[in-house]
Amino acid sequence: MIVFRSFYTLLVLFLGLFDTFLSNDETIYFLSLLLFIHNFVEISNLIKIQAVNFLLSPIIFSSFVTFGLAFGGISNFFLFEDHKYIIKSLAIPLYSEPQWVNFTMVLACISSQFTWLGYWSGTSTLVAKTIFEKFHFQRFLNIRINIFKLIVITIFAYLVKLYLFRIGLYGRLVSDEYFEVGKGFKIGSQIRIFSGLSYLTFVIICIFYFRSKDNVILFRFLFWVSLLLELFFAFIFGARGPFLIPFLIIASTYYYVTKKINFLPYLALGVIPLVITFSIVTEFKNYTLSPQYKSSKDPIVLVNDFLEYKTKHDALIDVSNSREETLKAKILGSTNFVSEAAMAIRHEELYGLSDSDPNPTFYLIMSPFDAFIPKFLQSVTQTPSWGLWFKNKVLNINSHLLYSIAMTPIGFLYFIGGPLMVFFGFWTYGVMLKVTYSYLKHGIIGFLVYISLFNCLYNFDSIFSATIVNFLRFTFIYPFIFIFVFGNFRRN
Repeated sequence: MIVFRSFYTLLVLFLGLFDTFLSNDETIYFLSLLLFIHNFVEISNLIKIQAVNFLLSPIIFSSFVTFGLAFGGISNFFLFEDHKYIIKSLAIPLYSEPQWVNFTMVLACISSQFTWLGYWSGTSTLVAKTIFEKFHFQRFLNIRINIFKLIVITIFAYLVKLYLFRIGLYGRLVSDEYFEVGKGFKIGSQIRIFSGLSYLTFVIICIFYFRSKDNVILFRFLFWVSLLLELFFAFIFGARGPFLIPFLIIASTYYYVTKKINFLPYLALGVIPLVITFSIVTEFKNYTLSPQYKSSKDPIVLVNDFLEYKTKHDALIDVSNSREETLKAKILGSTNFVSEAAMAIRHEELYGLSDSDPNPTFYLIMSPFDAFIPKFLQSVTQTPSWGLWFKNKVLNINSHLLYSIAMTPIGFLYFIGGPLMVFFGFWTYGVMLKVTYSYLKHGIIGFLVYISLFNCLYNFDSIFSATIVNFLRFTFIYPFIFIFVFGNFRRN
């Protein structure tokens, strides 16, 4: 692997630095191909080494989502028409300056290398060993789950989501009065943190549903009711990610419990949610951003208004555009972020950040403190709306609309310290992925921590400081909360 990695790095640098032999489009094509080959070889090597539970290794999912889709290892090949790479319309300056796309692909290729180096590094092993041996976490993670607590908390979690929806604090439906450009969400209700409990209860329900021989009817009922509620609330959340999470939970818990791979169910769990997510859920998201959107506290009325909007909107679409092409455009537009990363790099190199812009370096430095000290005890109590700032300031589009566009982790890290900070950030990301995998050995509570970290890390979040905060919280704080909430304090 050392020879392969060295050759890969040299070839990437050669294509990036000596691109006079190839056109910009050819350079992007070959760099995308190298990115795909690198992750394919690394995953093949991982499977040989980690034969047990290898499908639950978060770096496999990250390779597909972060490097295959977001940074073009797979998705870029679908963006070529007549041998020309199609740049997103939100990045118009790149039409005449495609060199920024080339540079972004070089950073993505090398960042992939650093992610895998971080995963296999001695540091990742040392961090995991320290967590479980020095802090004695393994003594606390292997406990029994209290079924009565599980049912009560499940009901409570969905009531919280319903309450948040009713007061206008849920997902994309957050009321305008809670929003102020550049200063983040002004949300007084501290109950929002409990809305994530439903994911955790659904994980436990899935585990019992797939392995339990007792109370089969009870867990079957809880499983289907929880799944339907998760999908409903994910839909009205108005974003694509939450709709995919329940299916990822089902697939991962089934494999974790049974150690079996059923091809057709797994294919269905992969394809069907993607089609729904990038068609119906995306249309609902567009509806919430349209002038026709009518705010409603009644979920039934909201769905009916959306269906009416969808019917009228579909009638206006040119019938010559096939649904396949429309779906393809939606998927690629929502998963490939090379243009966004290139625009972030271009902005930093040409203009830099002004004093009025949010300072990503400050929030990265503060991330360890944010993980353990509540915001209301700090002097800076609010987090910038990074995606909104990026859309308005860097992309300079649709400033009158309140929605966000991701700057990608490459963009965020580049604003802090250029290429070196990008490589260090992705190396650290690899270390976190390895620590996440290590939780699989520590019972149901360990699996809860794993699935929580997996949900935060499988798609590298644009805001690296938020990734650090989530990792530290789920590693050092949340295990004890999970034990207190779900456990009966008797060890297995």
